[in-house]
Order: sequence, then structure tokens, then C-alpha cells
Amino acid sequence: MDYCFDYNKEEQENWKSGNRGMLGMPALILLSAIIDTMGAYFRGTNLEIDVDGQKKKIETASDHFLILNDKLLFGLNLTEPVISDFYKKYRSVATHNSTLPPFQFMDIGIKSDEIFKFNSLGEIEKLMLKPLFEAVKKASATFVHWLQFGGWSAAHKLAKELSEKSGIITQPQQSTTLTGSTQNFGSVNPTSNT
Repeated sequence: MDYCFDYNKEEQENWKSGNRGMLGMPALILLSAIIDTMGAYFRGTNLEIDVDGQKKKIETASDHFLILNDKLLFGLNLTEPVISDFYKKYRSVATHNSTLPPFQFMDIGIKSDEIFKFNSLGEIEKLMLKPLFEAVKKASATFVHWLQFGGWSAAHKLAKELSEKSGIITQPQQSTTLTGSTQNFGSVNPTSNT
């Protein structure tokens, strides 16, 4: 990520067409992949995430970005249309086409910016990369800590899928991740070794 954010197009020979800035598209794709990965971990589990006052579960790949509202990881409290907008107009288009739709923008921003800037219809108009990066860093530290110290259960849906595809059969383990619930996750200090 540092390479994406520290890259200066003005200083590079192959960007002489007047482009300025950093490597925004690669940064967006990498950040989206991390969010997707965290959401995938909870697909098909009983984790319930508050979205628009309702409890939602991650059932499909397009639901992965619901993880942005998980209180312990991101806690962004986004509406379902905003989550869908981010997934469809930013994550999917960037990942599959290395571009953004017309009138969708990205900016480097600063850490203290809001992640999204909205138009008059409440749709995402601009994505601010630095604050998104900060949110992903924080969520990743918590997520990795949980995977390291909470245990990876062979009975977890994603673990089963990976085992089936690889042909490796694993023995079930007792773990707080059996249900995919973060209720036993508690408040985690990822810098603590306890």
C-alpha cells in the first residue's frame, strides 16, 4: 500500500501526459480485496450485522461488503444503498475493468476525511482513499488478531469450502469461530499479546 500512496506520477517518465497523483486504482483494488476477504470469512455463518436497523447475514459474495458495518471491524454504519453503491460502482468496476463509471471519483484525501463524499441524491460521488486505508488497517489488525488467537475452525463454512477444493480433510476443532460469531470476539487489543 505504501508504494501506491507514495508513488508520484509527476516524477515518473511514463506519466508525462500531465497526470498527477498516486496509484489510486491499484490502491482501491487492494483495499477492496481485503474487505472482500474479511466479508468472505463470515459468509454463511450466523454473524448478524446491523444495516438500516435490520440484522443482515452475509449469504453471497455480493454481501461481503456488509462487513463494513460490523461493529468490531469497521463500524461504519452505512446504509444498504451506500454499501451496494460502493460494491458495484467502485469495487466491482475497478476490479474487473480498472476504471470507474462516469461521475464517480477518487481522491487521496487525508486521514481525517470521511471515506465517502455524497451527491445530492445520497449516492457516493467520491471515495477518499486515505481514510478508507485507515479503516481497513484498523479492521485488519483486529481481524488478524482474532484469526491468530481465536482459532480457525475446520467447521467454519469457508474452511470447509477451502478443504473441499484442496482435497485436504481437517479434523474439527473447538473454537469460538465455529459459528462465525464475533460475540465471543469481545473488545480486542491487537497490540496486546494476551
